[in-house]
Amino acid sequence: MAIQNINTLKNWFKRGFKPLQQQFHDWMDSYWHKDEQLPISSVNGLESILNTLPSQTAINTILALVLPEVINATADHVYTLKAGNRLQSVIITPSADSTIRIGTSNGGEEVMIESFIQASEAFILDSAVYAVADMPVYINGITSPTQILIYKR
Repeated sequence: MAIQNINTLKNWFKRGFKPLQQQFHDWMDSYWHKDEQLPISSVNGLESILNTLPSQTAINTILALVLPEVINATADHVYTLKAGNRLQSVIITPSADSTIRIGTSNGGEEVMIESFIQASEAFILDSAVYAVADMPVYINGITSPTQILIYKR
């Protein structure tokens, strides 16, 4: 059983010809079956294209810059804003009516004054807090399951 040139294969299967069993086997061996794994090296240029793609670490780093951190809190929460990051936005969605405040001190309102947020309504806070050093951000007033999305730069 051998791999054959495409023109040789075509000649065996011309109208009126009856290919031999060996010729049929050679024809089958000359093509990939859909159940077979196709080696990357068999696809012209694929390896060089794959080598230009970013690593998983690079992708995760980029995603961390764009996607929010998701916090599912059931009580007051302390978030650490890492040094060199800016707290850009906070989206708070409580499951019950809540009065929430956010500060850089426990119980403080330096980031968001005490605000009433209705159950299942998203409250969006745009912020301009920058952390020179790691900084705690206190989210107070959480009394029910609450989703908090933190966007930072």
